[in-house]
Amino acid sequence: MKKLLLLVAVLLLAACAPIEVEEFTPMAAPMADHPAPEFSWTMETVLKTEEHKLSELRGQVVLLVFWAPYCPHCLDEMPILKTFDERYGEDLTVVSVTTDTTGAWQKVAAEVGFDFLVLVNPKGEIFKGYWVQGVPVLFVIDQEGIIRARFDGAVPESQIEEALAPLLEP
Repeated sequence: MKKLLLLVAVLLLAACAPIEVEEFTPMAAPMADHPAPEFSWTMETVLKTEEHKLSELRGQVVLLVFWAPYCPHCLDEMPILKTFDERYGEDLTVVSVTTDTTGAWQKVAAEVGFDFLVLVNPKGEIFKGYWVQGVPVLFVIDQEGIIRARFDGAVPESQIEEALAPLLEP
């Protein structure tokens, strides 16, 4: 009986013990009609290294896509993003973010033929800042840096077009 009581006491104490969290993001999840969280990246060429920020793209509509080269829905989405990139030219910028460090994303880019920006984010800081836990996730960000839509998972081209249309009207 004493052993049973001791076991119950240990279990109760364990249940009340605080849970340690390695990382806490106090920011609320990015939502439609709120500013897009800022992030930056470095572009290196043979001649120079340049720092860039998402806010530098103000004045353009941004499709921000989180993806992985092993994700079938992501792979289905890449030709659609390429089409939008080509159709809207300088009025739209596609920025894609992946945690892939194997270079598999380069094979996808070559096969699909896209040349939009791919940010390799191995530690997933940008994913965390946008509360992305699975892929694909696509954000439509307007010319003022405000999130206008978020799509989680596979999304039809028509839905993306519907979100873009009011932002890209002449």
